[in-house]
Amino acid sequence: MANSELHIEYLPWDSDFFKRKIGRITIDSHTHQLGDLLKSAQKQGFRLIYLSAVSNELVPLYIMNSFNGKNVDTKIVYEKTCATPFDLPASPNVAPYRDTNRISQLHDLALQSGEYSRFRVDAHFSYAEFAAFYKIWLDNSLAGTFADQVFLYHDCDKIAGLITLKYADISARIGLLAVDKPARGKGIGTALLNTCQQHLVAKNIFRLQVTTQQANKPACLFYERNGFQLTSTTHVYHFWL
Repeated sequence: MANSELHIEYLPWDSDFFKRKIGRITIDSHTHQLGDLLKSAQKQGFRLIYLSAVSNELVPLYIMNSFNGKNVDTKIVYEKTCATPFDLPASPNVAPYRDTNRISQLHDLALQSGEYSRFRVDAHFSYAEFAAFYKIWLDNSLAGTFADQVFLYHDCDKIAGLITLKYADISARIGLLAVDKPARGKGIGTALLNTCQQHLVAKNIFRLQVTTQQANKPACLFYERNGFQLTSTTHVYHFWL
């Protein structure tokens, strides 16, 4: 986005869900408009502005101090080309989601997936708001709104992991990926990932993307070990007005 086009994008879903007027600004170079734009946001009744920047040097300290800004996340986007199915071991424990009465286990996994989320890190959001956000993300994924496919890892009578996929032409994106804390380090995440790749290749989808937080070192290492390559980094700020 060129700075001449800098503007506030109103976010109706976020505003309705969090019960406060929320907008978003994206910058890709130094701009003198940012301060004036945040002042304008205050006058328009915005309570929160998400700001995305390609470099953390693009947001001056005086702007942070003047408008109650905080660097809440560094988003990492990874991508890989899906392996062919015969290169991946199948797991009998992984199966597509079907109607289940163990929804509380799935909600708990969704919350674990958001451990490093900016909605968890930013203390302006209550834990109840964070939890409600991830629960509705999961519910909409299971309903087919936020995701096109959901796989679960079954360990006896417990669901130990989940992964959600959203298709986009010749690529797909992971939305939620979580492994229950007591079950981590046992290859469950890789089993879920392998099943996803088998599923996608069968649908002639060969590119898989995922976004995670730079602060989530275990997730970054997991994706790198499984052949993902870093494609972009974005710094995210919250300005509470």
